Amino acid sequence: MQLFFQNGGNDCYIVRLIGSGGQLASIILKNEDKRDVLEFTAKESGIQGNELALQIDYDTPFPEDTFNLHIYQIANDDKIVSSEEFLNCSMKIDSPRYTPSLVTQNSDLVKCTTTITDNDYESIASYSESRLPIPNVGSPVGGRPAWINNLGNLIKDNGNKTTSKFQISIDDSKFFEIDLKNAIDPSIIDENGVTNKLNNILDTTIQPPYSGKVEVIVKDGPKDGPSQSKILRFKSKGTSKVKSIIIKPGSSNDVTKTLMLGTDNGGIERSSYGFFRPAPNGISFKITDIDDLAGIPQNTLQNITIDSNPIDFGKKTTDFW
Repeated sequence: MQLFFQNGGNDCYIVRLIGSGGQLASIILKNEDKRDVLEFTAKESGIQGNELALQIDYDTPFPEDTFNLHIYQIANDDKIVSSEEFLNCSMKIDSPRYTPSLVTQNSDLVKCTTTITDNDYESIASYSESRLPIPNVGSPVGGRPAWINNLGNLIKDNGNKTTSKFQISIDDSKFFEIDLKNAIDPSIIDENGVTNKLNNILDTTIQPPYSGKVEVIVKDGPKDGPSQSKILRFKSKGTSKVKSIIIKPGSSNDVTKTLMLGTDNGGIERSSYGFFRPAPNGISFKITDIDDLAGIPQNTLQNITIDSNPIDFGKKTTDFW
């Protein structure tokens, strides 16, 4: 260095060179099924790379398909030195918010790659599911279960008003309007009759090449719902790499609010690419355990265990990677 200036040098820039043995901090995030989905690698090695932390949440307009990514550089004194956020991230390959491309091109801190292949996408089904349990209570009519009569009443509002229309998109198709006004008739006496009638309505309304790519399945309702209740699930039968079922209100006589169909009405819509999102990494628990948690006095909570690692509430803990 001294010889450089003694021989007429003026400006000298000193940079760190990383040889073949240089290590870049990295982490692989898993989805909710514990499957590897995304790998994040620090763009700098050394201290900066080791000070990075990631946070995932599902607080988005489409919480079944997209997610938010927060990246933090946290110093030893627990102060945030810098941060980045990427909202409404997607695992849909042709989306402008496709996570590996979005993060790698725009982040100053990390680059991102995925371990998911085209075959992985093709193996996952998609669906749009109603969140209204159809109760199986009341007197049977014509020898058929009460829930079928209740479904007919929901669609036709006891025959006084028809609320039977919704719009559906299959695998990114245009929206087709479906009318369920004839979904229930006296000849239907069992679950197979309901699904056959509903699927026939879909098949005669949805145009090629999307006809035959969605089916209605009648599922058992939640265990804590009305006795032996049922719910409707619209499931993709397509074989494309990216599968999705999206339901929105009908142009008139809308039934989506009545049946709680579509994300705007509390319904659940899961695409094939939504399955491969990283799991949220905050503290969480099963909704079925909420009563047990609520029954524990606050002053008795001393520690929790996450993935077999106990965390003492009396000690300050910071997670880095």
